Amino acid sequence: MENNKKDKTKNKGGIGRILRVMIPKCFKAAPKHWIFMICTDCTFSVISVMLVAALQYFLDNVSGAIKGTKSIKIVIISLLILGFGKLIHQLLNAIINSTPDIFFQKVNSVLTGELHGKISRLKPIAFEETAKLDHINKASQGLANAIGFVSSFGYIFTFYGFYIVAMFFYLLSLNRLLALAILLIFIPAGVSQIIRIKVYNKAEDKSAPIRREYDYYEECMVSRDYFKETRLLGAFGYFRRLYLEALDALQVIKFKAAFKTGMTDLGLSVITIAGYGSVMLLLFKCLLTGDISVGAFAAVFASVDDLYGIIDNMIRYAIGDMATQYGSINNYLNFLEMEEDTGEAYEPDDEIEIDIDNVSFAYPSDAGEVNAVAERQFRYDHYGNLIDSDLLKDVEEEKTDKEKKYALRNCSLHIKKGETIAIVGENGSGKSTIIRLIIGLYEPDCGTVSYNGEDISKYKKSDIYKNTSAVFQKYQRYQMTLKENICISSVDREADSKEQKPELTGELDAIAEQAGITMDEKTYPEGCETMLSREFEGVDLSGGQWQRIAIGRGFYRNHGLIVLDEPTSAIDPYEETRIYNQFAEISRDKTAVIVTHRLGSVRLADRIVVMKGGEIVQVGTHEELMGEADGEYARLYRSQEQWYMA
Repeated sequence: MENNKKDKTKNKGGIGRILRVMIPKCFKAAPKHWIFMICTDCTFSVISVMLVAALQYFLDNVSGAIKGTKSIKIVIISLLILGFGKLIHQLLNAIINSTPDIFFQKVNSVLTGELHGKISRLKPIAFEETAKLDHINKASQGLANAIGFVSSFGYIFTFYGFYIVAMFFYLLSLNRLLALAILLIFIPAGVSQIIRIKVYNKAEDKSAPIRREYDYYEECMVSRDYFKETRLLGAFGYFRRLYLEALDALQVIKFKAAFKTGMTDLGLSVITIAGYGSVMLLLFKCLLTGDISVGAFAAVFASVDDLYGIIDNMIRYAIGDMATQYGSINNYLNFLEMEEDTGEAYEPDDEIEIDIDNVSFAYPSDAGEVNAVAERQFRYDHYGNLIDSDLLKDVEEEKTDKEKKYALRNCSLHIKKGETIAIVGENGSGKSTIIRLIIGLYEPDCGTVSYNGEDISKYKKSDIYKNTSAVFQKYQRYQMTLKENICISSVDREADSKEQKPELTGELDAIAEQAGITMDEKTYPEGCETMLSREFEGVDLSGGQWQRIAIGRGFYRNHGLIVLDEPTSAIDPYEETRIYNQFAEISRDKTAVIVTHRLGSVRLADRIVVMKGGEIVQVGTHEELMGEADGEYARLYRSQEQWYMA
């Protein structure tokens, strides 16, 4: 089994790939809106050309009336036709200016829901890979750009395309050279947009890791989780400098892309203007030679400027925006192609026996990929301005021959049904990593993890999780009520209990007692309905109180396997012992795993697993391991023994 593969997803398929994926999605999300938009755009473009013909007809009639060959009645009728066409044209213009926003909001709401669903189905290991984090980070922006891309593409055909083709044939009916001169406007502008697509696509690839970096530095400066320590340590200026450095690097990328495309546009615009001038000269020549009437001359003269403006808008703005968005859209499509949690359906047993067989695992970031943030190098001129940075270079996935840094190596362990296991070891020994493999969050690079003799890698992880409860060291503080913070671990169960509020309240009180949550009026003035967030006019809690809530959340969930991964770091050793003893009572007859670097409470476990350097070095009871005087467990226990002496 191989998980640490490089992200090979490239911008494959180009524009065809974008349209192949996005057109069905957009149409399915808002079919009526899209059909209405197409109909109004096509009608608007046809009427726009008909107005040119109507203007010619009116002016020819006016000219004829002056010469006495046309009656005033014909002039009035042609004027009414022109006026009615103008009225319809303005009404349609108001409609087509408003419908794209409505279409975008409708499609965006549907596809954003799909995007969130996709994130929920990603394999957790994706959040450990730098390249895939970039795709995830840019997915929302890429989605918005993808919708705009499809809308612009459709508008090019339904309005611009209809209008330009119709005008082409109209001019062709007057003079062939007039029609061919339009190509002088098209060709150079089209070439400039091809260049723009390539430049901005490359710039987007360079920008992604830097954007993620300065977002993080901004969070370090202003977010609630960071501001206390940042201010206390006086580190605000330091993070601000890093933020500005990354922002400057990003601006350099954008400036270079804008400058390159701008200079290209400037050069090619000369040819475009020459085409515009050619049309005007040909038009004047055709009038002098009598190839066209005065009415045709005036109508075409008045409309050529509109035609030039429409072609310029189509290429510079519609196609130009598509070119600018191209890179981020491909990252959104790459995100859609990321591997999901797939596999066979699995019905978890109430009792779980676990076998870990010769398992090795390396995190993707340690498997030879270049980390642009970690290897950041900035250079400045003597005025202190940023002049160069490694962040401006392409982030290549090189160093393929670099030896993998394994977090776990050749680990094997058998956990019996209903057995309580304690996993101990120093920081970095691999305790948390082996837990993530045991509960199925990650899959090993080699070896297998089995439940009741079945390799769990072939099953859907969402099914594996159904009978598992876990409390991690990095728990979440949900800005919701105390009841919601606990019941979120089993939302279906909480929903079923809405009609049984007394029973639910009683169960929550029992869970609170087991987790050591003291339900006093000062801390929780509204009991289980107390809002745990000052941002929402609630209360704030200490780190230890939040840890107890996280533990209660784990206890509340129905489970056949429960894991406590160092959840008591903010709780004193004596209270930790009480919680672990309560945990042992709750998990009686259930498979349970405790991960800790404190050894005072591990005696409650049936067996203790000792880890060092990513390997399992000892397994046994407390007495057995203490009998090995030179063993790792005895060394660790002696170093902490004073904490637990009466």
